[in-house]
Amino acid sequence: MYSESRLFCRLEGLSPVERWQRRQAVLDQLDLLNTDGVPVFEEAVQMGARFLAMPICILSIVNGTQQFFKAAVGLSQLGVMNRLAAQRALPLAEGLCTYVIDSEQVLAVANVLEHEAFTQLSLVQEYGVQAYAGIPLLTSQGDCIGTLAVMDTTPHHFSQQDIAFLELTARWAMGEFERNQLIASTTANSPWPTLASNSLKATIDAVRLNLIAQLTQDLRSPLTSIVGMASVLSRQIYGPLTDKQKEYTDIVRRSSQTLMNLVDDIIGLGTDRDDYNYLTPTPVDIEMLGQQVIQSLEQVATQREQQIKLTVEPGPRIWMLDKGKVRQLLYHLIFSVVQTAGEASTIQVHASRKADHLQLAVGLSNPWLGEGLPQALLALDHHLPGGNIGDLYPVNQDLVGPHPSRDLQFPDTTTSSQESSRELLSLLLSRQLTEMQRGALGIQGSPEAGYRYVITLPSLTANASTASRIAC
Repeated sequence: MYSESRLFCRLEGLSPVERWQRRQAVLDQLDLLNTDGVPVFEEAVQMGARFLAMPICILSIVNGTQQFFKAAVGLSQLGVMNRLAAQRALPLAEGLCTYVIDSEQVLAVANVLEHEAFTQLSLVQEYGVQAYAGIPLLTSQGDCIGTLAVMDTTPHHFSQQDIAFLELTARWAMGEFERNQLIASTTANSPWPTLASNSLKATIDAVRLNLIAQLTQDLRSPLTSIVGMASVLSRQIYGPLTDKQKEYTDIVRRSSQTLMNLVDDIIGLGTDRDDYNYLTPTPVDIEMLGQQVIQSLEQVATQREQQIKLTVEPGPRIWMLDKGKVRQLLYHLIFSVVQTAGEASTIQVHASRKADHLQLAVGLSNPWLGEGLPQALLALDHHLPGGNIGDLYPVNQDLVGPHPSRDLQFPDTTTSSQESSRELLSLLLSRQLTEMQRGALGIQGSPEAGYRYVITLPSLTANASTASRIAC
């Protein structure tokens, strides 16, 4: 049993309502509740059942207290005209998938009758399921929306190879589904119907952006396979590796994951989507979100011999925020610090509550240079358009403090060079994303104690519209 005797829950800080809101927003965005007969899901369950030689394989999504079967094979094995086959749904409390959903971890049980916690479930009592292996179904943003599970009415031992294959299949299925959804939405918003009223240049630009978005999404499928297979090889599931083979496999895995993070970053920018101008409030666990951002930047920091550490002030971790935009602004702000900091630096991220606002501080410490943001980064920030924080956010300046340009003198550099640095663009995007959410981004500190970035964000109202138009 892969979960052993302890079933831990990464979402234990969320109430049932908050969990429902979080998943509902993702399901609405993917339009999964209204989608029937997804070919890639059907192929996934066929692959799972065939490769593991299991009679039953189900891909389901969770909405509220129910799990709905989006694709299934072998339901007739549970009895002629059984309720599952007819309704293609099961209350979460009656099955084992709830443990996978809550923990976002693999659950593999060779014989459920040997575990008292499972013996009273209707999946066991009514349908006779004895062997179960469930894999969390994760979106590209890391949200668990369902499971891919195989079952048998007799005990069955699951090997590491079995679990690895199911993980690959689940990752592939979700990647393909999201890619197809993006292509469909892009086609629906095609600029061709308005050719007559648009200039040729504007039309070409729109087509180019749509094509870039599709090509970027197309990169996810092969990268997903490379990351998954490299991970399987590095875990030596199919046999031991030599030291050199293990070294090369780890390089392939890390490099592929870096490429995957870059692809997700491009997709997250929403260059082809009008909904980038909308706020989508959802309950966000700020600690989990911070860990996801740090994980995506880990490879970049490691290459520069740096560390990124996250601390969270004790208390409630759940905030109503636009998860995607907060993730992007935090990612790009930390990226700017990483790129301008020296070796052996530690980037410190701290989340806390200030009045009714969420405050995120990003600082830096270096064993030789001391505390505070690098001079190069402060200079970049100073010379950004609207570089005076007070000009951008006069109302919230008391929350973030004055710009250090009052204390320091920077050379008169220009930001209109032929090729703006990615650090500069990342800083500018972080500012714009903060402003879109009615927040403040500023710098606190002094020349003696050093400076740090401070982001202050209001919690969006829980009853706000799922898509609230941002005033432009």
